[in-house]
Amino acid sequence: MKNRKAIAKTRSRGIILGYKKEIASKIKPLPTHCKYVLWFKVSSDLLNLDQDIVIGIVYIPPEYTAFSSHDAFSQLEDEYKNFSLNYKFVALIGDFNGRTANDDDFFLSKEMHGNNAANFVENDVLTLDLLNIPRKRNSLDPIRNRYGNKILDFCKGNNLFIVNGRIGEDRMTGKLTCKNASIVDYCISSTSLLKYFRNFSVLDFSHFYSDVHCALAISLSGLSLKNVEETGENRNRQTFSEKIKKWDNEKCHEFKDQIEQGKMLMN
Repeated sequence: MKNRKAIAKTRSRGIILGYKKEIASKIKPLPTHCKYVLWFKVSSDLLNLDQDIVIGIVYIPPEYTAFSSHDAFSQLEDEYKNFSLNYKFVALIGDFNGRTANDDDFFLSKEMHGNNAANFVENDVLTLDLLNIPRKRNSLDPIRNRYGNKILDFCKGNNLFIVNGRIGEDRMTGKLTCKNASIVDYCISSTSLLKYFRNFSVLDFSHFYSDVHCALAISLSGLSLKNVEETGENRNRQTFSEKIKKWDNEKCHEFKDQIEQGKMLMN
């Protein structure tokens, strides 16, 4: 857990990592010097990958407040670069307090100077095309602000992609995440991890999770690139996460029979 040590009149934000005890052996917090992110890694065998996944839980204080910092994004970027030297599967998720509209989080070839740089970035963008992930994000928030520019620059400079408005249930929407007025909460992924996203969604607001923010939900699966290519476009058009349906009392006996016959499967 990370929390501010200074006492303030207003409620102070913090970062906390929670997980089920059944997977405690698969989760390992990682040391960090940045107070704006809490890093942890997920064991590769949990998702049948060839390398552990590193995830950073982010909280950037709002701009123009007593807790804001002009170098918050620089610190975050430095830590990302350190982890990306040893890990290819990296994601950041949390409250970045920046608004990005649906502007590009990657360089276009015409923006680059030098063939090598252009080809390198273009190859990462082509990964979106290969996975049938749209280059242009959907977003119900049309505003871009200064912190949003920092988020976009962070992505462009490190070959990262914003997941909001591109994948899963949020693919066609780009749902608002804060006060039903803006998108400031994001999931950002390294290129190599994108193909393992099974779903991304912005949950309906609940006071159980936050005073003003909607919770973000992601699910990952050990899906090979070969399978992605074979299933193609249809895989990305479907909804990947089944919603739990309301209990139907008429199916009570059927439910009991399935248990007795050993036909219940837990996924």
